[in-house]
Amino acid sequence: MLNNHIARFTFNAMEYLRGEYISSTLKELLQNQSLTGDQIYEMSFAKCKKLLNYAFLYSPYYKEKLRDIDLSKIKTFDDLSKVDSLTKEDLRENVTKIKSLKPAARIVKAKTSGSTGIPLIFPKDTICRAYHYAAMYRGHSWYGLNIGDREARLWGVPVETKPRLQVRVKDCFLNRFREKEYNLTEDVLNDFSLKLDRYRPQYIMGYGKMLAEFASFLKGQNRKLDHLRLNMVKYTSENMSDAEKSIAEEAFCCPVVAEYGAAETGIISFQCKEGNHHIMSDCVHVEYLDVVGLTGGAKEVAITDLTNLSFPIIRYRLGDIVVPAKGKCDCGLPFPIIEKIQGRSSEIFSIGGKKFHSIIFYYIMKELPVSNGKLLQFRVVQKSKKAFCYQLACEKHDSQIEEYLVNSTQKELGSDLQVSIEYYKNLPRESSGKLKDFVSYKKD
Repeated sequence: MLNNHIARFTFNAMEYLRGEYISSTLKELLQNQSLTGDQIYEMSFAKCKKLLNYAFLYSPYYKEKLRDIDLSKIKTFDDLSKVDSLTKEDLRENVTKIKSLKPAARIVKAKTSGSTGIPLIFPKDTICRAYHYAAMYRGHSWYGLNIGDREARLWGVPVETKPRLQVRVKDCFLNRFREKEYNLTEDVLNDFSLKLDRYRPQYIMGYGKMLAEFASFLKGQNRKLDHLRLNMVKYTSENMSDAEKSIAEEAFCCPVVAEYGAAETGIISFQCKEGNHHIMSDCVHVEYLDVVGLTGGAKEVAITDLTNLSFPIIRYRLGDIVVPAKGKCDCGLPFPIIEKIQGRSSEIFSIGGKKFHSIIFYYIMKELPVSNGKLLQFRVVQKSKKAFCYQLACEKHDSQIEEYLVNSTQKELGSDLQVSIEYYKNLPRESSGKLKDFVSYKKD
């Protein structure tokens, strides 16, 4: 493993080569913390106006969408509701049209996690990426962490050899390490514990359910990680229940912190030491939408990325539900807060006594061969202990896809598994309206 100073030097060299000036952007975001809430609002709205004008001038999609709107009359964020919201289907079907004809910076490819459908590849410019990373590192700074500090991950691992090797090399240069398996057996979790002792990270990050499983493992063995003196444990992509978080904080002996974001829009909020979720409102604008059937003050969110001129994302409906908070946080940060994030969730499932995280299906789908029919969405249903069904929203049946899914699933999870394929015009959604990528209906 690299030491922290070498890791920071390596990081600076990498960001220079990529044209992503994360360190200087981070300084800007840290300085914003000294502003008042009103000053943050004014700055953010100025960014929004610039985004709207740029989108109208250079994005064919928004040229059409904003054609009948007098942009000069959008004077507050409340007026942004005059612009049609952007759904995931809109984004998927209009990637080329949304892209600016005059990119503000160098363009790179980004990819969604595919948590509610097939992963989406879309353009993102290096200025935007710098803000997305800087927002994350600003959240880390609230816990005394710097760029290059050693990180341990209970996170996704590619299933194919080449991508797995690429991740390993990248982890090395970024001074981090991860557990190499999805199989959450006692041996695997004990191996991760030994790695923590060997490499002494300053923080751990991972999927909420993976971290909860690891915390339960430690509790079952009457062990704690107090000797590591961790600055924080960060969970993202899925929630922890209050009970899971309580067990995790007891096991990890440090703050257990929620990071909320999306690949399309970057970090949306980060939890402070007071436990409040601070919106990164100098990078994104969060709008709350009323939805029939939601109770307890819950709202659907629509996100506007204020930093990506090259691929404007305006009033983007992620499908996530949150409870907005009233008032200010005692920590003194000027950013508005969210009381509760219901967000997205994945699951831990078992096969033959071995536990796996459902994110493995994302990595299987990520390497999917090119289809003859357009594959729009997927869901995996565990029907019994050893029976899994891929539900696909696809224009037509594809034997190559079917063969790949059966072989890859049996390779990763067990050769004796029963793997079936079902085709749908539109996948059935949960009663909440969300489309989960993994559901377990097993009775045994």
